Parts: sequence; C-alpha cells; structure tokens
Amino acid sequence: MVRASLHSDGFFSVFFKSRSFYLVCILRLCIASADPTLCNRHRETNCKAYKARYQHGKDNSFPDILLGCLDILVPICGKLRWLARLKCGIKGAVIHFIVQTSIQLTYIPIFVKVSAIFLLFFNLVLQTSLAEDSLLLKEGNLESNESFTLAVLPDTQFYCDTRLKLSKKWGNGDLRQYFFDQTRWVRDNQKRLKIAFLVHEGDIVQADAPEEWAIAKEAMSILDDKVPYCLCLGNHDMGFKKSNNKYGGDIAVNRKTLFNKYFPRDKFAKRKEFGGTFHPERHDNSWYQFDAAGMKFLIVSLECKPRDEVLNWANEVVAKHPEHRVIILTHAYMKANGRRIEKLGYKIQGNSGEGIWQKLVSKHENIFLVLCGHSAGEAVLTSTGDHGNQIHQVLSDYQHMHNGGESWMRYMVFEPSLNKIKVYTYNPALNKFRTQPSSRFDLDYLMK
Repeated sequence: MVRASLHSDGFFSVFFKSRSFYLVCILRLCIASADPTLCNRHRETNCKAYKARYQHGKDNSFPDILLGCLDILVPICGKLRWLARLKCGIKGAVIHFIVQTSIQLTYIPIFVKVSAIFLLFFNLVLQTSLAEDSLLLKEGNLESNESFTLAVLPDTQFYCDTRLKLSKKWGNGDLRQYFFDQTRWVRDNQKRLKIAFLVHEGDIVQADAPEEWAIAKEAMSILDDKVPYCLCLGNHDMGFKKSNNKYGGDIAVNRKTLFNKYFPRDKFAKRKEFGGTFHPERHDNSWYQFDAAGMKFLIVSLECKPRDEVLNWANEVVAKHPEHRVIILTHAYMKANGRRIEKLGYKIQGNSGEGIWQKLVSKHENIFLVLCGHSAGEAVLTSTGDHGNQIHQVLSDYQHMHNGGESWMRYMVFEPSLNKIKVYTYNPALNKFRTQPSSRFDLDYLMK
C-alpha cells in the first residue's frame, strides 16, 4: 500500500530525499509489528528457540535471525498496536498525509537515515518470509478427501545419545525432547493430515545402549494405538564395541542388537498392519500393509546392509502382493549427491544401495518408492525399473544440523486427484518448514 501510494503520486525521488521517507520507514515497521497476522505468527513461534538459534549463531537463515530480532522489537512497538485496527486504505491515507506535510524537510542525521533504511529492509524481508511461511502452511493441508499422509522420521541417534554423548557439542548432551516433539506432532496431527503410517529410516539410537533404547521406546510409544509405524535398523543400532577411537567405540561390528528387546516382534504382530518378518522371532526385517484412498500399500523394512538371504525374502514378499504399491524402507542406500551407495564400510556383510537396487528394487513393477537416511543431507533420485516403471528414491538425514537435527522430519502428502506426492520438510519444535527445492518438492506418481 505504501509503495503504491508513492508511485501513484509521482514524487518518489523527492520523497526519498526528505525526512518523511525515514518517518514512513519507522511507521511502516511499527504497523508491521502491530499487524495481527504478524503478531499471531510471532506468538505461535517458539520465541525462545529463535533466540537460542540467533544467539548461538547456528542458523544460516537470514529470516530466522530477523525473527529473533523481532522478539526484542515487538514489545517496544506493542504500544502502537492500535494501528492494527486501521484498514489498508486508511493506512495509505495516513502515510500520504505524512508525506505531503513533511515534503519540505530535507535535513536529518545520516545515522537516522541509515537506521531507517535498515528498518524498512528488515520489514520487507520479514514480511516476505512470513508470507511465504503462511502460504506453505496453507499449502501443507490436504487437497481432497482422498488425500493422506506418510510421516517419515530420519536418523534420531543424537536424541538418544547417552553413552557416547557426542551431542554435548550442541549443549547439555540431552536432546531427547526433539524425538518426543516429532512423535507428539504426528499423533496430534493424525486427523488433520490423515496420517496413515509412519516410518523410521534407521539409526534410531547412537550406540545400542539400554538407556538409549529406553528413550526411543518411550518416544515411539506415543504413537501406539494412534498411528501405525515401523522402523528399520541403521548401522548405529547394532554391534557396538568399545574402543579407544575418538568416538569411544565401533559400530556395526556384528548384527547383535537390543532392538528386538525394546521393539519385540510379538508386540507388533498383534497389529492389523503387521504382515510378517524374515526371522520368526526377530523384528529386524519386516513388512507391513495399509489401505488408503482405495489403494493397497505394502512397506518392506530392511536391515542396514541387508544380506542376500534377506533380499531374497523381500523379493518373495513383493512378488506375492502384486496388487500392492510397495515402499522399500532401508537405512544406507544413497548419498547426498543423489547417487546410490556402491560400497559401504563396517564389519557386517551385506548389500549397499546399488546392490539393493540391482537385486530387489529394480525387479518389481509395483515398487515405486525407496526411503533412506544415513547420509547427512537431502537427495532425490528417480530411476527406471526393469518393467519401465518410475521409482523415486528419497534421502533425508538432518543429524549434521544444529542440535543433531533439532526435530527436522518429513511428511509426504499423497494427492490421488493430482497424481502427485507432495514432500514437506518440517520442524515441530520450531513450527517451521524448509523451503529450498531439496526440501519441498513434488513427486509424480500415477494413482488414478
């Protein structure tokens, strides 16, 4: 409204040189701070979290820093909230009046000019950021009654890190709150987003310790009888052996794991979504099924570096369910550069990402999606299977970020009417989305 009034009157060049320009800058900031939409957004955001991110200098997002500054500025401008009652037309009239009555004034100290210009820039960037965030929040809702959501938890190892305590580099070494933030958000938004299932991409814990598994069990139990879920084993979830290296121990030296004690097969076998397991007494490799929008889906959960015998079992499961749309869930499959892993270390023997692709994924027409973690970052790879079908392979892992991921997660909205899967990257702790192309994108997938 301000910019429109200035251009319509045709005196912007004169106005810029006058005191009125800087008065408008300050007034515009106050109006923005008093705006109900902005104020609501500010209240809904965890201000303490923004302050922490700003003070520690851990966030590279300029809008985030500005939102941290807003924590200080809003209380100062709060006395001017009566301005929020003004309609857009009245706002324009008021500012126009200021311009017209002060056009003659040309002197103002240089530091005031610089400050006012910064304030105007601050306001414009801030409002742009908030507008984008609001649009994304609106977009994140379901398109139709047929729409449904698949929730995805990337590596949570730092949230459970009590043995090695590598998480101390971010603070007090206890980050479990972020794990609980994730599962509580999924539970609380199950109806709104019609979350049909949740998958965990592995590296559930840091070093296969009882106290770590206890945290994971408690966090995941929030979903019991609310949202069906399954997990796959990562390299950190098995075979921990103490050593004198800088990490305090080696991981994945064997396939021994406490996972089956804290997530026993018997517990999950009672659920209607449960299909079966590779081993009759272990939960390491499993498959689940669910129905949504008139479609049947099947999820095959595979161990880290799955053995040939496990892949043979998975092939049989998929082949026996040709009417199901199949998702493969495994831990270490691809890198952040978008290429499948060809060689993976650790003492355990098994297949890397390329081996999983060649021996399982590419062979079946009904496999359309592979989900994985392990490699820090984000990536999408779409490949053509042996039957000419398009298979999307999606990586998400935020353990390298501040606070070991700080609760960043994914949810994938299936839109049958659009034949698209809309992928969102969301932070429940900060109530914030990542908006870059690698974080927010659509996958084409024929459902109708």
